[in-house]
This record gives sequence, structure tokens and C-alpha cells, in this order.
Amino acid sequence: MNSSSQLWYKSPARRWTEAFPIGNGSQGAMVFGKLDEEILDLNLDTLWSGRPYENQSIPDSKQTHDQAQALSMKGEYKKAEQLLEEKLLYERNGQTYLPLGKIRMQFDNLHLMQDYRRELDLECGIHSVKARFTGKNGLFLVEYKAFVSYPDNCLVLHIKSEEKTGLKLSLDSQLTHAVYAKEGMLFMNGQCPGMMNSDRDGFLDENGMFFAAVMGAKSDGNIKGIGGRILIDNAKEIMVILSAEDSFNGFQNDPLTNGKDYKNPPAERVQKALKKDYAQLYYAHTEDYASLFSRMELNIGETEAGAFPTDQRLINHDAGAWDPSLYTLLFNYARYLIISASRPGTQCMNLQGIWNDHLFAPWCSNYTVNINTEMNYWPVLAANLCECDEPLIQMLKELSVTGRQAAQELYGAPGWICHHNSDLWRQAFPAKGLAQWGFWYNGGAWLSRHLFDHYLYTMDEAFLKETAYPIIRGCAEFYLHMFVEDEGRLILAPSTSPENAYILENGSPCSLSKATAMTQSIARETLENAAKTARILNVDAEFIKACEDAIQKMRPLTIGSDGRLMEWYDERPDYDPKHRHVSHLYALHPAHEISPEKTPALAEACKKTLEVRGDDGTGWSLGWKINFWARLEDGNHALRLLDRQLRFVSDEGYNYQNGGGTYLNLFDAHPPFQIDGNFGAASGILEMLVKPVSGEIHLLPALPEKWARGYVRGLKAPGNVEIDMKWKNGKVTYAKLSTGFGGDYVLNANGMKRKIHLEAARPVEITF
Repeated sequence: MNSSSQLWYKSPARRWTEAFPIGNGSQGAMVFGKLDEEILDLNLDTLWSGRPYENQSIPDSKQTHDQAQALSMKGEYKKAEQLLEEKLLYERNGQTYLPLGKIRMQFDNLHLMQDYRRELDLECGIHSVKARFTGKNGLFLVEYKAFVSYPDNCLVLHIKSEEKTGLKLSLDSQLTHAVYAKEGMLFMNGQCPGMMNSDRDGFLDENGMFFAAVMGAKSDGNIKGIGGRILIDNAKEIMVILSAEDSFNGFQNDPLTNGKDYKNPPAERVQKALKKDYAQLYYAHTEDYASLFSRMELNIGETEAGAFPTDQRLINHDAGAWDPSLYTLLFNYARYLIISASRPGTQCMNLQGIWNDHLFAPWCSNYTVNINTEMNYWPVLAANLCECDEPLIQMLKELSVTGRQAAQELYGAPGWICHHNSDLWRQAFPAKGLAQWGFWYNGGAWLSRHLFDHYLYTMDEAFLKETAYPIIRGCAEFYLHMFVEDEGRLILAPSTSPENAYILENGSPCSLSKATAMTQSIARETLENAAKTARILNVDAEFIKACEDAIQKMRPLTIGSDGRLMEWYDERPDYDPKHRHVSHLYALHPAHEISPEKTPALAEACKKTLEVRGDDGTGWSLGWKINFWARLEDGNHALRLLDRQLRFVSDEGYNYQNGGGTYLNLFDAHPPFQIDGNFGAASGILEMLVKPVSGEIHLLPALPEKWARGYVRGLKAPGNVEIDMKWKNGKVTYAKLSTGFGGDYVLNANGMKRKIHLEAARPVEITF
């Protein structure tokens, strides 16, 4: 029984949130598994509206910020907020991620279906359908498999039937396009819309990038292309290949005037794949995919509840069934999604990974960097998938270019920044709208912490020197310039706490404060990482001193009269006490400033904050809360949040505030679908197993009582340490630790600490 590595159902998907996602980082598809009239929704990671922004400047922006700063220093927060919204946050929104199109497949002579089963095998990355049909000689079997190959960069469909059948294939798109057949293949050429207007309800022009999708087939039957279709008949075996490309040629190049060749590459890939046998394509894909997925294994038990179809397991879980392998299935699904959506050479995962069927997706399916993009990559390193970090790293390299312009033009500051939204064109300027989301320049700094983590997990000093340090330093330079002194302390004024607000004395809401816990925490961590990196590289002594001096002078985190961590500069009543963002706990997670051991008073203040915020929220909010409670070493509470995240949610309607959970295909329900919750939950599970603190290996810091027995293999910790571990009755019984780099560590297990030394490539096994 593959209850922790296989999704399966007894019927085809009726809705998009029941279909299976497949992908190779670049190309993605949603497969419904229908054996009458199948539809596959197609995506391409670089297919966005717009083109490079021509004019980013906002008149008098530095003066506007300075005036807002002066007002906030006098406590005139509402005036400062209104000034920013009128003069700084009026200009633009970013661009939107677009759907490529659809494959339509109409099968012949498949009637009276029975014994249907569709599944997604997470161990090999293969979608498959099996069913029996009534034929001339009784029942006959039809098998249908689908995957997107990273080695061959194409979508592969394979149909086998015990009786001869036929298939009609066509392509279409919501975008401007034309389809024609040539030499037995289908060609779809089209063009994306240009710049989206500032209200996100249409496009200013149709001058976006070009794209092409090419589809071919081979079979033991007859194949011909007529009009806009491929017709296949008298066949027992059919293989369909599709590949796509667009004219995107980098974030700084206009895809119309300086685009890359988008027509020839997909045709060449399809022709090359069609010369291979299905077995060759299958094994190349599974070998490549499994080389990543098989690195890690988690087992926390299995019961008979795991024998049911996945949709029934979700429903049974809501009813109280004990199904421990459902947690493992959700965890493995997140690893599958990472491998399928973020590979070297592809784009960073957006709000929906790479899967989107909307012309105007929720929040444009863009990069929301006040939590969501970061959450997408939280589990990558600990889950032993460091290569899958590459798209995020590349995006940071590019954002640091546009972000430098934003820092200089908006604030007259050195270094670089990014506000709360970005897109394919690396938008770094603020989005149009309210200050509570638009006036927040900490996206670049938060993202930069992933670079320091990448170094800690890989110990790649060349990466630290050539890539990470220049980017982290740029973020630190911005903060050093922006600090102002307040009662002898350094603050960043004015500040917001993403998307939240408090109540002023007159009863009106306000989202601007003289300083906020989150902004101070991000700045502090950024300066610390910059100084640590410079020390490791033995460079920039004066810069190290500037960072460390500023850290000492920064206003510390404070605890309010009610025992909670203060979110704002002043103690203010909450506008929404249950708000989905808990940004002021950034110092607890993802940073390491607060911990129960080192800062018990602040940890207790975080606990009280979470208790007031409550255990409900959107899907990604629940995911973050799992990580918070794991950092507080309360595994039972973390599991309570994980159970909430696993509650079944239908896809009828949106709930932008609460009601998060899981759709039938295990996609995270914000609702609507947002992939970050999948990764937040996986990260929380990893945090329950090992606390990622540099220099200390803390095993089972937040193990729930219900997970009393289990094992994990291949989990990663800082120091490039790989961990195999077994536990029983909630206690570690065995650990195997290995690293490619020698070093001294503190091993924290079963309430005891001991010093250990690891030598490069010499595993240490410990029995407890």
C-alpha cells in the first residue's frame, strides 16, 4: 500500500482542483484523467503579460517619503499614510501570469466504463489512468499515462488499449492564437497581451510576447493532420508529444523587438522525442525525477485508513480517522510539487507554482514577496532539494538590478529593495493601492535570507562570495542609509506590518506606524547576515563594524501590557484581532532571534500572540502558524494546525480571510488555490523533526505525541549535515549524521546535549 506516496481516485476529475498537476519547472499541465473527452490545461513558466517597464520613476518620491517620515515621527500616522497613498502608491500594478492553452483529446469507442482508477505516483512522477470498457469481445483494458520530462523538455502522453481505438487531438488557447496542421503535427502560434492596466481588469495593448506550442504523435494506427486537428484511428498504442516556447529573452529585453527564437525549439524537441520509444522517454524522466525525490524518506506510521482513495481519506480525516500516512502524503506531495515546478533554468515558483488556468488569475498568480514567494522555498533545503533553489537565486540576481533603481529613485538610497509584489519583469516599485500592502520595501531583504540559508546548507563558499554576499550587502546598505534615530535608538520610519492595521484614537483604521516589529526584525537579521558573510569571506572590515554598530543601536522588540509581542511602535488595539498575517513574529520564524531557550520572555509573548490570533486562517497562514508552533517546541499545537490545513475545502467560492484547507487534489486552499500553503505545511513538518539552527543539531524539537514512532532518511540541516533518524515512544533511538565538511556540533536529543565532531565523508552513527 503506497498510502504516503500515491494519490488515487475512483473517478475522473470534475474540477480543476481535482485534476493532477504535472510539470518539469518550465512546462506544466493539469490532467483530468477523462477517457472520453480529456482536457489538459497547459502552462509555460515564462508566459506573462507585459514587457520591461520603460519608466519607473515617480515624481518627488523621495520628498514624499521624507515628508511621511517627518509626520510619522510626530505621531501623525494617518496624515503620513494618506500622503504615501496619494503620491507614492498611485502609479502601477505588476503583470499577470497567463495560461498557455489546452489539449483536447476525444477518444473513440470507449463506452460503458468500469473499474476506473487514476493515480499520481509521487515516487516516479507519473500520472496514470486505468479502466475497462465494453468491446466487441467483452471487457478490454485502456491505460493512459502522462508526465512532463525535464531531460527531454516535453509533455508525454501514452495510451495503450487492448482493442483498437481512435483519438482526435486539438489545441486551443484563451490568448490570441492560430492552429494549423503540417506533416502530421499541430502548430499553435500566438501572442500574449501587453501591459495590464493599473486596475487589473484589462490590458492596455496586445503587444506582448509571442509563443508557440507544437504537438505530434506516433502510433501503430493511422495518423493524419487535417485543419487544426490530428486524427488517429485503428490504434492500440498512441504516444503524443507536446513542447512549447515563447519569445521571452530575459527580464530586460523586449520580447517583441529582442525576443528569442520561439518557433524552432519546440518543433525540434517534439521531432527528437518522436524518434524515441516511449520506454526511453519514460525511463529518462523517472531516473531524473527519482534522483531528487528518492533522497529523502519519512515514515510516521500507517493504518488501514490509508487504504481508501485520497478524496475519501480527506473526508475521513475531517471526521476524526487516524491516518498518519496522510501527513506523509501531504509532505511528499510538496516535494513532488517543488521538483515539478522549480528546476535549474526555469522561473521561480509563483503563487500557483506553474499551474494556472485563468486569464486573470487571483492576485495575477505573481510573486507576492511579503510572505508567499518565500514560503514556496522554505522546505527546499531541509528536504534535500538544493538544486531546486536555483530559480529563486536567479530571480534575486535580477531583482537586485531593478531593485537598485527603486532604492535610488524612490528613497535616494544605495543598495536595493523590492516592494510586496513582483513579476517576470522583476518589478521592484510599489504597487498601486493602500499603504498597508504597497508601502513595504522589505521584500528583497527577506528574500536575501534564503541566500544565506543556501550557504549554510551547502557550505558553498564560492556561492557565498560570488552570488550571495553582493545581494545581501546591497540590502544591508539600504537599511544603513534609511535608519533614523528615535530616543537614542535606530528605527525605520515610517513602517507597516504587511496588510494589517490598528485602530486610532478616533476609531479609524491605520496601517502606518513610526516603526514595526517586522521591519525592525528583517533589518536586524539582514545586517547580521551581511556581517557574518563578510567575516566568513574576510572582507570589508569597516562595513562589518557599521552593521554591528547599527544592530546594537536598533530599537529592540517589546512586549505589550497584555503579554503579547508588540506589532506597532505604540500599543494599539487591533483592527482585526484574527488577522491572517502574523508578520511581527518574523523574529521567531523564519529568523532565529527568538527561541524558548535563549529568549524565553519573548517566546512566551509570541505564544500569547498566536493564541489571540487563533488557529484559523487562510491556507498559507495556517502553514506559517505550523512553523511558529514548531519553533515554540509545541508539536501538539503544530499538529492541530496541520489538521486544520488538511480539512477538505470545496472550490465553490473564495474566502480571502479564513477558511483555508485542502482541495481534493491536495492543492492548498487559500481559498482560492495558492501553492504556498503546501510548502508551509511541509516546512512545518520538517521543523517538527529538526530545528535548523547553525552549529546545533536539535532532533525532534516539536514531535507531536501522536507521532510517537517513525523514521526519516536524508533530511538536511545547516552545515551540509544529512540526517537519518529513528524514534520510538517519542524518543530518538538511532541517528546517523554525515557531512561533506568537517565541523563541531552540539547534538540535542532526548533532552540531553552533547558535543560531537563530524569529519568530512565519515558518517557517525549513534544509538540512544
